[in-house]
Amino acid sequence: MTLSPSLDAAYVRNGSGHGDEEVLTNIKDDAYGTFHDVVARYSSENSRALCKSSVGVVLVVLATFALLGNFYEPLEGQVEEVESRKSLLEAQKLVGKTTNDAVISGSDDLPTRRRPFQYGNDSYRKEDGLSTRERTFLDTVDTMQIRTFHGAYASVPHPAGSEQDYQTALFTAQQFASFGIKSEIVTYYPLLSLPIHRHVRIVSPLTAARTLNLTEASVPGDSCTTNADALPPYLGYSDSGNVTASVVYVNYARPVDFQWLEARNVTLKGKIALVRYGGNFRGLKVMLAEQHGMAGVLIYSDPLDDGYAQGPVYPEGPWRPEGSFQRGSVQYNSIYSGDPLTPGFPSLPGEPYLSKEESKTIPHIPGLPLSYGQARYILDSLGGMQAPESWQGALQLDNGGYFVGDDEGTVLNLDVVMNNSIGPIWDVIGTIEGTEEPHQMVLIGNHRDAWVCGAVDPSSASAVMLEIARGLGNLLKGGWKPRRTLVIASWDGEELGLLGSTEFAEDHADVLRKQAVAYVNVDNVVGPFVSSGGTPSIAEFVQDTARLIPGSSFYGADVTESLYDQWMNQTIMRRSSRAGGTDDGTLAPDHLIRFLGSGTDFTAFYQHLGIISANLGYSFGSAMYGAYHSTMDSISYVETVGDPHYATHTTMAKWWGLITLRLMDNAIIPFDYSTYGLVMQEDLAQYENTTVAMGRNVDYSVLYRAIERFSSDAGVFQAHVTKFARMISSMNVSNAMEAERRVLNEKLTSLERYLISDTGLPHRPWFKHLIFGPGFYEGYKGAAFPGISDSIVFDDDSAAIQSHVNDVAMVINAAAEYLMST
Repeated sequence: MTLSPSLDAAYVRNGSGHGDEEVLTNIKDDAYGTFHDVVARYSSENSRALCKSSVGVVLVVLATFALLGNFYEPLEGQVEEVESRKSLLEAQKLVGKTTNDAVISGSDDLPTRRRPFQYGNDSYRKEDGLSTRERTFLDTVDTMQIRTFHGAYASVPHPAGSEQDYQTALFTAQQFASFGIKSEIVTYYPLLSLPIHRHVRIVSPLTAARTLNLTEASVPGDSCTTNADALPPYLGYSDSGNVTASVVYVNYARPVDFQWLEARNVTLKGKIALVRYGGNFRGLKVMLAEQHGMAGVLIYSDPLDDGYAQGPVYPEGPWRPEGSFQRGSVQYNSIYSGDPLTPGFPSLPGEPYLSKEESKTIPHIPGLPLSYGQARYILDSLGGMQAPESWQGALQLDNGGYFVGDDEGTVLNLDVVMNNSIGPIWDVIGTIEGTEEPHQMVLIGNHRDAWVCGAVDPSSASAVMLEIARGLGNLLKGGWKPRRTLVIASWDGEELGLLGSTEFAEDHADVLRKQAVAYVNVDNVVGPFVSSGGTPSIAEFVQDTARLIPGSSFYGADVTESLYDQWMNQTIMRRSSRAGGTDDGTLAPDHLIRFLGSGTDFTAFYQHLGIISANLGYSFGSAMYGAYHSTMDSISYVETVGDPHYATHTTMAKWWGLITLRLMDNAIIPFDYSTYGLVMQEDLAQYENTTVAMGRNVDYSVLYRAIERFSSDAGVFQAHVTKFARMISSMNVSNAMEAERRVLNEKLTSLERYLISDTGLPHRPWFKHLIFGPGFYEGYKGAAFPGISDSIVFDDDSAAIQSHVNDVAMVINAAAEYLMST
């Protein structure tokens, strides 16, 4: 089933405001031919450089949209807390070795888990566990083709709503069509955000007075760092404002940091906050500063978190140099994602729009990002109390360390003018119709928009997704008739606040609730370290497919171990470097999959609609890669340090593609709820202890009983599913067995929806999943029982907490009853 009117494969609906005419997408179109002329010129000019790469071949890179003109006039002027101060790069050489070489002390923490019974439409090869069709797909994954697609996306800046962004939408739709995949461009009209004027000056002390440089540094040989179309460093959805006030250093601007300052009577109201990236989502730093009455925010990347303290900086290594700025949205994403003006509704004409003043997710104070090269001038001038040891970064400051600035001796002028206004974005939706069960819909997606060129975030995954689409198209041309429908989505506007995916999910909520099987997302494909999250129900399946894929040869050497073995060994290394032991955000000590919080395009599908989801990715370890959200996130970065051989890209194409094929074709959908209850129970005890410490009288026994019931029933159900799967794989399927298979699949896909509440979480009703969600003041990081967590954060009374505990227990009991119903 298509979600909106299907188009002929040779055409794309133009919903861009460029006119209502249909845009011909075959290669005979004059504009498309002109585009290829430019590509040919680019390829000729760059062939010598490409020959020097380790791949060792001349590659035609679809690389430039220079002829498309400028959409923007020239403008004036962490994601995740570091888990360990010890760099994991020292241990990276282990990644490429065999399993026996790479497994280090502590491997018993990750026992080999049972392997679910797998089968699809044709028999599996005993020697490698793959069907003939799957092997055909994997064998067609082409590293050179991925590199070509990558160049087409990452050669120019293409922020959401720009002309270059629209051209990448056309390119994506054209590629889908050329693969034989139906495609359309869907336009939404959310609030967009562009900078007009930016200025920061140290006013006093006079010895430190200077205007800070807000222009990002260039890197010789990296064309993205000198591209005139690159937007300057700014914070999306910042408010406009001109503030002159003293500055206070607030560390990561987490609740605990503000509590430390308030306990020492540091005045915050009316001050400008200087904060560093990491520990929580940047928008929540601004939200907390605003809640504490602060007048503005400056956010910088400390070298401790993603700079030279992690290792060599770009271009010598993957980490952030002193002249690099991290752009980003400061939307308050733990309240709701998507368009700030249309929560719960698609941003389309005729839908109810809030005013900017009514929106709960955009700041009312100004803010800007800084490089650490510029932030050091402020930090050098601060006096007052010395910041605690845990607040000290890696900058070697003239004043002897990091100080709070509570003496009010450092005064700044922060002047920001923004254009926050409604504009178009363009999702590209490709559809492969299922044949036997077309009403069941598998979704995979990646966002296309970038702050600048976005060679890693998101173009690495955009290129991989196109290669998967190409491989699936080849299967279609060979006669493949998939069991279920596939939706391949290239989202727009993710960087500003998950705009395209959220508006799509809200637009098609009823269909998705009834028909969606799962959503699998990828953003970043960089470095050697697997970093993936998912719901407990999909975790075993994701891990199991990794056993069937060769590991990434990131370091250039041939790899004999599986992707799963690499992932396991990396997890062991990460845990061994943590003072906190095995508690590293994974679902359980013997899981590799992390909790899903928020921060990318699975959010609306999982947290709002209750659709089983996974988020696959790669990284350089515990810290975000150093070019993140900067002009240095470029093709040069990827080809120099990010993934020089495109080996990780190739591995991801195979892994993500195999997951997609099995979700589309397996007779029994490969989900497993048998560990779900265990995960729930492990995380409940901490909340019970916390509420006791708060002096709250809450009876959790009703919730423990519900979890025990769910665990028991899920185990019985899963055993039946496994037995049934083996039975129908070895005999002809009767009509009665086929009917039971469909009932089981319906339960496997729908059960997650039983764990959401129509009314949502008490403090943020857009988030409806009662078992997992983003922490209110973390944003990215996932939390179990987010409603209970929120009750603690908001200091709710015993009655309010008890009421929510009872609601969660009721939902879990209903889910268990549904599992066992006939």
